[in-house]
Amino acid sequence: TNAFVGSGPTNPFFQDFETNERRRSTLADCENCAKIMDALPEFDFLMSLSDPVDCPPELKDLYSLQAMLEYSDKPICSLPTNRYTMEEQGEMIEALYGSLEAFAEKPSIIMLSGETATPLCSEDEIFTDKQFYCAEHNIPQSVISYIQLGSVAPVTLANAIMMAIAENFYLLTMTQLINPGCPDLCSLISGSVDMKSTRTCYST
Repeated sequence: TNAFVGSGPTNPFFQDFETNERRRSTLADCENCAKIMDALPEFDFLMSLSDPVDCPPELKDLYSLQAMLEYSDKPICSLPTNRYTMEEQGEMIEALYGSLEAFAEKPSIIMLSGETATPLCSEDEIFTDKQFYCAEHNIPQSVISYIQLGSVAPVTLANAIMMAIAENFYLLTMTQLINPGCPDLCSLISGSVDMKSTRTCYST
């Protein structure tokens, strides 16, 4: 079994290593993280690791992808906000590779495109639109089940994973009906809920 290590996405706050200040994350954090991930051989891929506050909110995923492309040659997992920015990211890929067909021969970017509304429901149109775009254009995408143990998923790990697999198959079926053979990665994000406080311990 192969394991691949990368950074995560969308941290709203950073602990500044120079001032020790807890502050909102910025685009510079995304750029610096891309440089570090690129330099360290222990990391195989990268994500933005930041949710930059100094970019237009509706375009921050585009700024983040641009930063990662500029400062690293490693594979990227991008997180488009909606169908519009998904299409813009598709145009960025075309500009980088010359065409989506050339990109499909050896892709180095995967889109974190859609997720379920656990349990066993599809998300809003904003998510399914991104899935459909990736499927239609043969862009690799990761579809996600977000299981919160003790809340929208069973409290036992085995049953929660079984639900996540069912949800992944559901999302996979949708994309394969649109474009059979299009590249998909099934994944899950897990969290456990304290049923007394109703707070979620979130991790990827």
